[in-house]
Amino acid sequence: MPLIRSSILLSLPLAVHAVTGGTIVGKGYIRHAINPASSGNGGGNERRQIDVNAANQAASVPFTINLGMGTPGQSITVAIDTASTELWVNPTCAAARGAADTQFCNSLPQFASARSSTAVDLYTSGGRQYRNGYVQWSYFYDNVAVGDALLQTQIFGIGVDSEGLPSGVLGLGPPIGGGAGSYPFLLDTLFYQGYINSRAYSLDVQGAGSAQGSVIFGGVDTGKYIGALQKLAISGSTDERYTIQVNAVGVTQPSAAASEFLYQSDVGFSAYIDSASPVSRLPTNLANALGQRFPGAQKDASGNYIVDCDATAAAAGTVDFRLADKTIRVPWKDFIWKMPSNGLCAVGVAAEDSESRSGDTGATFLRAAYVVFDQDNQHVHVAQAANCAYRYFVKHIPVLYADDYILAVFQHS
Repeated sequence: MPLIRSSILLSLPLAVHAVTGGTIVGKGYIRHAINPASSGNGGGNERRQIDVNAANQAASVPFTINLGMGTPGQSITVAIDTASTELWVNPTCAAARGAADTQFCNSLPQFASARSSTAVDLYTSGGRQYRNGYVQWSYFYDNVAVGDALLQTQIFGIGVDSEGLPSGVLGLGPPIGGGAGSYPFLLDTLFYQGYINSRAYSLDVQGAGSAQGSVIFGGVDTGKYIGALQKLAISGSTDERYTIQVNAVGVTQPSAAASEFLYQSDVGFSAYIDSASPVSRLPTNLANALGQRFPGAQKDASGNYIVDCDATAAAAGTVDFRLADKTIRVPWKDFIWKMPSNGLCAVGVAAEDSESRSGDTGATFLRAAYVVFDQDNQHVHVAQAANCAYRYFVKHIPVLYADDYILAVFQHS
């Protein structure tokens, strides 16, 4: 599979499109809601969406999307993972990590290849080791629907054994070495089958508890971020993760006028953008300093900084990440994590030191960031997320226009 190069035009507005069922398939882009009621190819119901969202908040899977798999389509929920590349389904629920993960896993349907008239067993196996578990799978190919976009003969894995994983995974990381993988991954197939103009996508997860998040394959919503997008090179091109440099991390207390930076450097430290991690992982000294800045935080035996859920969520403080010239400010209510093991709230940071990099920016970073991932040009673009324009439309514009968006499309050259 040859390496495809592209250029990005971030300022090219399109006509306004109405959104129905949480999905638009436009010219060169697909917008798909995170945690949709259905995959878009076979209906669904609002109760299903609420159930998945509620269970997702309790489990250790931050963000999910539904895909339609097989013929006829089966709605299958998978976690969005920016730190891996492959699509697989059917985890072993009995071996998921903890009661909340097991309950979440059991609440989701598993893909039945025998019920699909287009499923083909490739009689080849694969697998992956994740931070919190592993999976082994058998490769199949079949039709996969992303909303109303039907991908033909998409290769994916059907799990035969896993541990510590509560859902299947949609890997959207960059292929190793910045080139193509051994077969077309889902983002590649979207491009090769003409649904998107470039191997790029934007992720807008919104704050904790929001049902308005989306992933846009091939496009960017210009109304969902503040200011200009900051372009960052992807470092560590031998790894299938988006690795960027973090130049500063700090905390702004509710009564303070400015951030107290706990770390600053022109060079910065390397960090993955990891949408599948419920917390951000930072060097031990920095993680401890950050946890201690939250009022009333008490460190437990596992190293988590426990805080009062309601008081912390109501406070006006922020955790601040500076990436080159852009500072992403995460409200405290989005930086605390309700632990699935005991229901207590903790500061959404974990201490981890690694030889390969010094941190991960996980869900507790992404809730305040609008991030564009450009595989073709090996860049990410970041800005402070915003949803005020969307809320304004919902409150003050007739229902006909409540879900309208203005999109810019990545152009392939």
